[in-house]
Amino acid sequence: MRLHSMSVDMFIAINVRVWPAENPRAYVEYERNTSKVNVRYNLMHDKVIGLLFFAEPTVTSNIYPDMLLHAVPQFPEGVIFTQDGTPPYYGNIAREFLDTTFPQRWIGRGAVMAWPTRSPGLTPLDFL
Repeated sequence: MRLHSMSVDMFIAINVRVWPAENPRAYVEYERNTSKVNVRYNLMHDKVIGLLFFAEPTVTSNIYPDMLLHAVPQFPEGVIFTQDGTPPYYGNIAREFLDTTFPQRWIGRGAVMAWPTRSPGLTPLDFL
C-alpha cells in the first residue's frame, strides 16, 4: 500500500490492492463532505496576486466572480487575463464579469481570445 501524507491525521491510499489467501471482504471507507479550504491565487512574473482562502465546498460560476474581485485591483493596467476551460469559469455570470472587467483582454473558453483546443504541452501565450 502506498500512502501520501496529507496531514497529521489524514492519509490518502493510492492504488490499494489486498491479496490475502482468503477473501476478508476488505473495503476502504471514504468520508464525504468533510470540511475543506480552497485556495485561489494568480501568478504574474515573480509574484503572487490575489491570494484568497475560502471555505465554500466547491467553486461554481456564481462564486468565481466574487473570488476574482479580490485579485482584480492588484492587476496592472492592460493585463491580459488567462484561464482554462474549467466549467465554473465558463458560466454566463463568470463570462459577463470577465467581459466587463477585461474587455477584449481575457483568454478562455467563450472569450474573444479563445483558449487553444487540446494543448496539454502548450500554454495560450505560445499562440500570441
